[in-house]
Amino acid sequence: MIVAPTNVPAPSGSVATVTAYRLNVRSQPDVINGQIITRVNRLESYPVVGRDANAAWYLISINGTNGWVGANFVNVSNPGGVPVVGASGAPTTVPNTGATGNVVTANPYNVVIRSGPGTQYARVGLLPVGGTAPVSGRTSTNSWWQINFNGISGWVSSQYAGISSTANIGIIPVTG
Repeated sequence: MIVAPTNVPAPSGSVATVTAYRLNVRSQPDVINGQIITRVNRLESYPVVGRDANAAWYLISINGTNGWVGANFVNVSNPGGVPVVGASGAPTTVPNTGATGNVVTANPYNVVIRSGPGTQYARVGLLPVGGTAPVSGRTSTNSWWQINFNGISGWVSSQYAGISSTANIGIIPVTG
């Protein structure tokens, strides 16, 4: 039985185009332990769902099935907008959404959740006005917060999603 990654975020808006003649798509980001799910061909393009922490592997969607491909064998549009969905070499199925004990609140508007820390990144969801979400990361300038809201992992602008004045920002890792 082939076990493909499950419980992963929606496609990031990025696309992977295969550069290898024929490329194995695996059940996990590991050439030894990752079972081959299928094979794809040169110049075929697929939506990118996520990447490992080192950007050595990309999780792509092939007709609704997700699988891992080596980064050296694909060209990815907007690689900076691809969310990290786990650690390199581990069976990664859940996005990096570790809560820091801090939350943001959308005020005074609904806030667009984006695939990366900037307005150039794809929209992946919406944090409704008054809605709160745990913070798992930030930019070095604290201008964007990485959050998980109802299973949507992404980024919100700190201009519209405020963090508590008593928040311990120092424990929030810089992830973008």
